Amino acid sequence: MDADGLAALSMRRLAAELGVDPMAAYRHVPNKEALLDAVVDAVLAEVELPAGTGPWEERLSVGVHRVLAAMTAHPHATPLLSARKWLTPAGLAIIEWGLHTLTSGGVDPRRAVLVMNATGLFLTGLAQAMTGLDGSEPLTALRATPDAYPVTLAALASGEGRFVYPDLLDFWIATALAGLRTPPDRLSPASS
Repeated sequence: MDADGLAALSMRRLAAELGVDPMAAYRHVPNKEALLDAVVDAVLAEVELPAGTGPWEERLSVGVHRVLAAMTAHPHATPLLSARKWLTPAGLAIIEWGLHTLTSGGVDPRRAVLVMNATGLFLTGLAQAMTGLDGSEPLTALRATPDAYPVTLAALASGEGRFVYPDLLDFWIATALAGLRTPPDRLSPASS
């Protein structure tokens, strides 16, 4: 899949790459859905989660950056990581680690789940952006009609519309941590 993309992944193609009979692959995975889960698990298994020492906020940040690094190391897998639930051994290990890190830092379990879900969604979107866009495209559409988008053009003028993706992740982490420090009574009932 790394070489030829998600569309090229099939049980038949896998068997051919391994030099075995196509039916042999079914002895290890029952169907393509299980194969796709195995790909998700293989990518997430590359993540080395930080041990339980040091400030929990720092461990959380390091771990989230490592998850993103594993995801972006396999560009063709990013849509798959976004579309499938991480209910594989490696995915569940990341979820458990994140929830443990948050709750051991004093975060209410319900808020910890919200942060983990939101961070997972942010990571999958960020990974797709990082692997699908190289940041070199000029802002042609915006510049073609500058009067229609003056605020957007002004906001992007200094950076030419290019983002430093790790900075976006650091911003997300800081925002999530700030939200965790907000007393629950200051949040809307639906989000507390």
